[in-house]
Amino acid sequence: MNNKYLIIAIGIATSLVLGGCGTNKGVTLNPDKGQVTIKTDEGEVKYNGGNNVKMPESFPKELMAGENTKVIMTATTDKGITLAYSTTSKKEDVFSKLSELSKNGWKKEVELNTGDGMMLSFSKEKMKCLITIGEETSDKEKLTQVSIVLDKE
Repeated sequence: MNNKYLIIAIGIATSLVLGGCGTNKGVTLNPDKGQVTIKTDEGEVKYNGGNNVKMPESFPKELMAGENTKVIMTATTDKGITLAYSTTSKKEDVFSKLSELSKNGWKKEVELNTGDGMMLSFSKEKMKCLITIGEETSDKEKLTQVSIVLDKE
């Protein structure tokens, strides 16, 4: 699917879902940049997707693992960040590296490895994060997909 249409679809779907989450103050779509911003009386969420997504400055860099990482999507609010990225590293290597976050002051809450997919949960200071790791195989390559939900308490 073309990224412009994906961003528009995300914006429309999110505005419908958030319709019950406070008064909608506006949805701003910028398909050329892969951005959607939704404002309600309860806050603002900014989505970025596409080929030129950058990691938010406040995102802990130690949560990124693997070679040739590429941020695919971010969603930011004042309460947290959701970030998805791909890497050419094997999912087992990414899981192993992220499992060692306790060396950086993170407290491991959950570790689950089913072989097909993996999940980790950590907390640090006033942050909590949930990490899921899986694979995507196409005709061209096999990529590890990592999704991180970071909650700032």
